[in-house]
Amino acid sequence: MRLLLACAVALLFSSGSVRARPQAPFLDLPGTVDHVVTMAVLRGWTGQGPDRSFKIMRRGGWTAIAYEDGSGRPDTFMGRGGETSVSIIRRSSGEVGSVQVRRGPPEDCGYGFKTRETHVVLGEVCEVWNVARIRRKYWPPRSDADYACVAGDGVVLSFRRLNSDGSDDFRAEATRVERRPVHPFEAHPPAALLSLESWIERANLSEPANLLEAEVQDDYEIVLKDPGEPGRSIGAVLTRRRHRSWLFEDKRYGDGGRRISIHDARTSFRAFFSYFPRDGRKTLYIDVGSSHARSAPWLSPIASPTDRKDMALGETCMWYGEPPHPHGSRSVSFALDGIALKEHGGGGSYYGPLAFDAVRVRRGRVSLAGVLPSAALLEPGWWGFPPTPAD
Repeated sequence: MRLLLACAVALLFSSGSVRARPQAPFLDLPGTVDHVVTMAVLRGWTGQGPDRSFKIMRRGGWTAIAYEDGSGRPDTFMGRGGETSVSIIRRSSGEVGSVQVRRGPPEDCGYGFKTRETHVVLGEVCEVWNVARIRRKYWPPRSDADYACVAGDGVVLSFRRLNSDGSDDFRAEATRVERRPVHPFEAHPPAALLSLESWIERANLSEPANLLEAEVQDDYEIVLKDPGEPGRSIGAVLTRRRHRSWLFEDKRYGDGGRRISIHDARTSFRAFFSYFPRDGRKTLYIDVGSSHARSAPWLSPIASPTDRKDMALGETCMWYGEPPHPHGSRSVSFALDGIALKEHGGGGSYYGPLAFDAVRVRRGRVSLAGVLPSAALLEPGWWGFPPTPAD
C-alpha cells in the first residue's frame, strides 16, 4: 500500500562557518511511538563518524533534530504533518542568531512506500521505505533517491540518500534508541522564538524615549499604488516607512498575497514575511547581525540617472534606471530628498511587472513601533506552534 508521507526537509545550518547538516526524514506514520534516537553520520558530513551525530526526538505529531556538535538543543522542528517547519541558526555561543518559520503545504512532496528489503539495526529488524520526493520548486521536477529503515512502531533506525550514480550522498544509522515519553521542551518549537521582546534585547533595538528632532528629520511614510491592469498586473499597495536607521516595506497584492521587509542598518536586524495564496504557504525569517545585511534598494538612487523628469504629488522627481536582470529591469523616480515617489517594473516572476505611483507621503516623525513586526505577525498559534505547556 502506498502511503503519502510528510516531506523531508533539507536545511543548511551554520555555527561560525556554513556547512551541510544531516538531511533526516520526517515520517508521519500512524501509530509512531514517542521516542529519541541518536544517529551517527556515516557519510556526507564533514568529519563524519561516531563523534558526528544528531538526535531525532518525536512527540505526537512533532519531530525535532538536535546536533551534537552544537548547543545540544534542537535546531530543526517539523509538525502538523509537515505543514509547519522551524529552522534555527545558532551562533558559536549557542545563542539564536536567526529563525525561519514556514507554514502551509510542504514544498517537497512525494510518496513513500515499502520496498521488500529489511535490515537489522541495533538488533532490531526494520523495513526499508522508499521516501523519494519530487521537488516542485525545481523545473523540471527533481527526484531524490531517499531510503529510511523503519521499525514496526514507526521509529526510523537508518537513513540513506543516493547520488545519481548510486553512491551514498548521505547515510546515518541509529546508535541508541529510547522509547519513552518525550517532554514538549524536547520536540516542540519554543514560542519564545517569536517573542519580539527577546529579539529587541538580543539586537539591542531599544531607543531613548525622547529623540531629538534632528535624529528623525529623515523619517517619512509613503503609500504607493498600482491599480492593476489586465494582462500586466493584479494590482498592489506598497507602504514604506523610515525611522532613523530603520526601513520598513509592506506590499499587499490584489490576490491577497503579501510581502513585508524590515531592516535596521545600525544593528543589522532583518525580518521578512511572505504569503502567496497560489501555493498557500507563508514564511517568516528573522535575523540579527548577519553578514548578508544590506541597505534597502529604494533608499538611494540605483544605477545612473536618466534625463527624464516627472511629477508626483506636486513634486519634481528624477528617474533612475536599473540594468536588465532575470526578474526584469526596474526604474525608480526619486524626489529631491531621495524618497522614491514612483517605481515601475521589477515585480519578479511571481507577480510580474508592477507600476507604483505615490498616492500619499508624509515627512516627519515615525515611531519605532511603526517599523517593527506586528504582534499578529509573531503570534505562535498563527504559525501552528503547539500551545506552551504549563509548568
